[in-house]
Amino acid sequence: MSEHSEHSDNKQASVGAIVMLLILAALVVLGIGTMNGGDTVSALIPGGLLFLFGLYAVFSLGKD
Repeated sequence: MSEHSEHSDNKQASVGAIVMLLILAALVVLGIGTMNGGDTVSALIPGGLLFLFGLYAVFSLGKD
C-alpha cells in the first residue's frame, strides 16, 4: 500500500471520529438539558468538554 493511500485512510478515519464526537456531544447536551428542565445552556459545558477531550484523544492518543 502506498504512503499516499495510508495518509488518506487516516484522514478519513479522523473525519469520521470528529463527526461521531459531534453527534455524541450533541446527545449529551440534549440529554443533560432535558434532565435539568430544558436548561441546555448549562449543559453545553459537559458537552464541550466531551468534544474537546475526544479531539485530544483522536489527534494525539490515536496516532500509531
